[in-house]
Amino acid sequence: MSSQQSTIPDATSSSLRSVVTAVDCEISKLAQVGIGEPSVTTDRLRKKWKELINLLALGPEPEYRECPFCHGIGMRFASRCGFCWKKLPPFISPPEAPGKRREPIG
Repeated sequence: MSSQQSTIPDATSSSLRSVVTAVDCEISKLAQVGIGEPSVTTDRLRKKWKELINLLALGPEPEYRECPFCHGIGMRFASRCGFCWKKLPPFISPPEAPGKRREPIG
């Protein structure tokens, strides 16, 4: 694995997560557009979509932070920097902005 792959978010996976979220939103709208019971086609589409999401197993977007010593990029909750190996201070989450929440996919 190259050092670039281990230090920055995977752009392809990030893009894929965005597309999955958008398609999931559009599929949810399909059931709302129709009148009465969802069609068999819509049900099949939703089942296959859930199956695809499970196979992709993307999980949440990884969180990163910068090392205060060498400025390398590493995992948010790492205890040591992967570049300079210095012990990192504990990560303290910034206070969440009022009215700003991350919505789960699904």
